[in-house]
Amino acid sequence: MRNKTTQGPKIRITLDLTPDLYDRLCELQRSSGAPSKAEVFRRSLAIYEIMASKAAAGYTFVAERGDDDDRIGILLL
Repeated sequence: MRNKTTQGPKIRITLDLTPDLYDRLCELQRSSGAPSKAEVFRRSLAIYEIMASKAAAGYTFVAERGDDDDRIGILLL
């Protein structure tokens, strides 16, 4: 099966980021093992797309640690 995020024609975009956002992007690339900053954006978009569609269907999101009762709600704006 072809991966539709990496196949076919491409459209180039330009983003203006603050130095803080750029540092965060670099850290996400490093910590996730993503091969490029563009891949960080592709993965982020895929996750956001899933969450937005689920939120529209009435789902809520919770992040929890497996080793304790620490839970936080995640609000999707």
